[in-house]
Amino acid sequence: MAELARHMDIAQRMPVTAELARRMGPGALDDLIIIHVNHLLMDILDLNLVLTELGARVIYVPVIYSENKPIPPAPYAVIRPGAQNGNGAAPQGFASGRFSAAVNYAVRAAMETALTYPVDGPRRILLIEDGGYHYDIQKELDGLSGETVFVGTVEQTVAGIRAARAYLRQNGSIDHPVISVARSKAKMRFENQFVALRVIEELALLFYQLEEFLSLKDVLLVGYGILGRAAAFLLRGRNCHVMVKDLDEVVIHAAETEGFEVFEAFQPEMFDSAPIVLGMTGVPAFSMHDFAVFLAGPSPVLYLASGSSKRVEFADLINYFEGDDGYRASRSTSSGPTVTACPPRWPT
Repeated sequence: MAELARHMDIAQRMPVTAELARRMGPGALDDLIIIHVNHLLMDILDLNLVLTELGARVIYVPVIYSENKPIPPAPYAVIRPGAQNGNGAAPQGFASGRFSAAVNYAVRAAMETALTYPVDGPRRILLIEDGGYHYDIQKELDGLSGETVFVGTVEQTVAGIRAARAYLRQNGSIDHPVISVARSKAKMRFENQFVALRVIEELALLFYQLEEFLSLKDVLLVGYGILGRAAAFLLRGRNCHVMVKDLDEVVIHAAETEGFEVFEAFQPEMFDSAPIVLGMTGVPAFSMHDFAVFLAGPSPVLYLASGSSKRVEFADLINYFEGDDGYRASRSTSSGPTVTACPPRWPT
């Protein structure tokens, strides 16, 4: 009964997917191994169920969002299924303070599993991923491939396409087709609203935990693309003072036309009220130079929030605080007061 209820729920929430699966019929994907790298959401789990019922062997790599309250010493951990320590208690795994290292470990484990999975005839592997993690790993594991055919890769994000292009530039070719749905009509028209809403909701929850409110805050929004624009209007609805930074003249004109103040570069006076710098670009957008501008301003507090799961907008700054002393020394921005990375004040 529970299984029937879940299938009815999938049909209601994912009618197009359910109808496509019905038309394909059971066994349509019998000869396929699918490596699915995606966020841990109910819709993704439902999609895995649909693919499994079509006959595919699905190896799922859940890409976690970082914990609100990281567990020391590492905020990210990947556990191999079934692994145990010497006394059979807590599972063993790989832990890293860096998000990308943990995810790469999990993707490598998934690819090793797929490449050694026993099948009759050549293995046929399809990759569905949110982020473009597998290209270098696939090359490193080439010796395991044997009789394996990579059917193709479906990239769901612009970041994934950037990763594919970077690999292509460095290596000259990719041995299987790569397609992207990152700019499909469905994603362009609908997804940005849901993602932006989730980002703003999480940001509001963060301030609740800090015993503050998101409403009425000053927000320096970096990136006014489809996601940034959706976030800007949601922030306006919370009575935030939103200022927009973008490099595209057409986008800048659109932001100004829609009533948002636009700035070309960070200035010290922008940091007089502990503002939020909200990165919605998916590429590095707040440099060490920008951080030095903040240090020259009057506020001792700066909030950074990223709309991308990899926090790429603040990559240089994150490396500064998470890197070693040598890196910090080479990237020093000020000879003034010492700057310390402090965790939020979580309620007890």
